[in-house]
Amino acid sequence: MKTSLSILLCGAIVAVSASALPKDNPLEGYKIVPLKWTGVLEDGAEPVTLTGSIDEISAQIQKLNPNYMPPETNSTTAEFEKRSQGHIICKVGGWGAVDTRAAQRDKDWLRSVGDAIMLCNDNNHAIAPSCGYLGDYVDHITSACAWEVNSPPCWVKPCGPKWTQYLVRGQQFDSDGYNVIVAKVSC
Repeated sequence: MKTSLSILLCGAIVAVSASALPKDNPLEGYKIVPLKWTGVLEDGAEPVTLTGSIDEISAQIQKLNPNYMPPETNSTTAEFEKRSQGHIICKVGGWGAVDTRAAQRDKDWLRSVGDAIMLCNDNNHAIAPSCGYLGDYVDHITSACAWEVNSPPCWVKPCGPKWTQYLVRGQQFDSDGYNVIVAKVSC
């Protein structure tokens, strides 16, 4: 068994080997490796492969082609649902919950960059699920695992502003021998 994982979105999404991670020490025995993205930055150009965090890859893309616009995804939700996504476990993985708005923002970025993210996993071969496919996991995990946290009641006047935050933390498995975690991580 290889003990490695890829940070897909720092603070939002992680693909790891196909076993639930313990809450107390979520990455013990795993090696964190950077995301690898392959894509064409200009019509007619050769594909380039970039490595780093989502922010680092985005900066590299902007440096290589400041006018780069990611292609729009053409997969529908129905097409995603036909794939091999498995069960979801909530409140596991990472170091805590992540704000659902941050998870959705990062999911949209993940879907916008196209194909060819290479993940380290428990298989004896490399896999390359599309970014859009991985982004769909965020939707499923958020739908199944999100919860609401409200400001505490005010007992002493004057009271501060009331607030509500929606958090998510969960993990979904894929039959291809990897899984996706939405959680807070330390990058």
